[in-house]
Amino acid sequence: MGRYDISSKVYFSGKGVRAQYNTVLGRLLLAADHKVYNFTVYPNGTTGCVWAKPEAAMGYPNLLELLYDTVVTRKSAGKEVVDGHNTSVENVVVKRSNGKNADFKVWLADDLKGVPVRIESSYTGAKMSAVYRDYVFDAPDAALFTVPAKCIPIEKMGQVVEQTNQ
Repeated sequence: MGRYDISSKVYFSGKGVRAQYNTVLGRLLLAADHKVYNFTVYPNGTTGCVWAKPEAAMGYPNLLELLYDTVVTRKSAGKEVVDGHNTSVENVVVKRSNGKNADFKVWLADDLKGVPVRIESSYTGAKMSAVYRDYVFDAPDAALFTVPAKCIPIEKMGQVVEQTNQ
């Protein structure tokens, strides 16, 4: 697969992880709820929200989401320098809630409290690599982890809502 550089913002909270891919697409994993939410802002300004269980494979997961799954096993794989950071490299196996294993290689920056600066995986069937930069350790806005009142389950996507004239 070709190389694609996609810039996005990633936010962490005790609740989970949110990836804001651009101004119109976002994804939120709330690990405690075992739900992932996809957010869309349409050209007319309206918004949409669809949720599913993480194993429903609703789009490609943010690689950081997979580190929140059921059982995580880590094994040291040495030391490397990535983007000027001395890192501890780990081979990580995540046993997903759907029973499948996801294998990763993770580079954790020694000077950034062990935060990942790079992750590689072939879990999705294609080799994916994510590089993380421009860290801010301030608490993110709580609104980024708030789910809209109208968020439909993926099973109901595509159903036509019957409207009545009153």
